[in-house]
Amino acid sequence: GRAKDVVDKVFPYIIKMLSISHRKKLSYKELVKKLSIVPMAISYEKNPNDVSMAKEIINSVLSTTHIKRPIDDYVSMVRGISKYKGHVTISFDSPLEGEFSSSEQIASELEKRIRMIYKLYPFDYYAYDKVNKTDRFKDRYSSFSEDEELKKFKSLKMGVGTKVLEAYAAPVASK
Repeated sequence: GRAKDVVDKVFPYIIKMLSISHRKKLSYKELVKKLSIVPMAISYEKNPNDVSMAKEIINSVLSTTHIKRPIDDYVSMVRGISKYKGHVTISFDSPLEGEFSSSEQIASELEKRIRMIYKLYPFDYYAYDKVNKTDRFKDRYSSFSEDEELKKFKSLKMGVGTKVLEAYAAPVASK
């Protein structure tokens, strides 16, 4: 899933939990083969939670008293499911294979392969260029209007729009 800090990770402890869930001790190579782990990415053009995520990040940095209410995750999930996302791409890679000797190696390989299949959209490239003050990817977003794309951020407090752009730019930097 998309992490609030926009650093998407596959955590090795999930692989470890899968490993110990088998009564018979399996090597990591055997575990990968038995589970048939298929890297998958769901990429969407617009994140319905982009502004609220940015506000939450800023609030948690500025205030040590930021308290997340139990309903906040529910509201985020409903917004993420029900609101406009633009184009959505679901990508699958081939099942993981190979010689693995640790959960960290498996997690690292999964992250690498997910980054490779993750679909980037024009606004991701635009955000990357804007955040990094470059025009490296200008040819990938030349078809849209900057004013139209940024109008939703115009009324935001200082810093929130920047955090939103950083979130869209992160997958480009990762890839």
